[in-house]
Amino acid sequence: LPKTVVEKAMNLHKIYNTNASIEIWNFETINSTLHQLVYCVSSGLMELKDAKNILVALQEFINQLEQNCEQGTKNNVGKLQFYFNELLLLDNSVIFDLGHTKVFYMPFQTLNFFYTSNASFVESTVAWMVKQQAKSTIISQTGERDRNRLFKHYKLEMEKCSLELSKL
Repeated sequence: LPKTVVEKAMNLHKIYNTNASIEIWNFETINSTLHQLVYCVSSGLMELKDAKNILVALQEFINQLEQNCEQGTKNNVGKLQFYFNELLLLDNSVIFDLGHTKVFYMPFQTLNFFYTSNASFVESTVAWMVKQQAKSTIISQTGERDRNRLFKHYKLEMEKCSLELSKL
């Protein structure tokens, strides 16, 4: 990757870790990444060793996320409210509250994002997310049984992906 892309990604990661967030995940949250790894290797778009490196990084991320959920912080810095919703299939949408305005981001067409700061749209989306949050189970600093079940599921799915990659 170009150095500027890596620097921007590291800067975004730092910003994410130092700011409070409310996140709602489900059993399917990591599956698209796992399916993309297998697809990219099987179609020749990615080398097997690169896919395995990404999978190792994803495993490290999930382990860190599990610890963060236990502590209720992101690497002991930003506050983390982490929810599990067994039924909801989310689309990785993000709302940034910048104080003076809110911005909504939604991924589409694989690597592109739709974004808007249209107040009416964003407030409607915030209201919907608040309802989903109320229907979800908080698993940061509490909800140990559901937290263990979710992360056990993720680890099992990553093991399955690793086995599938080893067959390619």
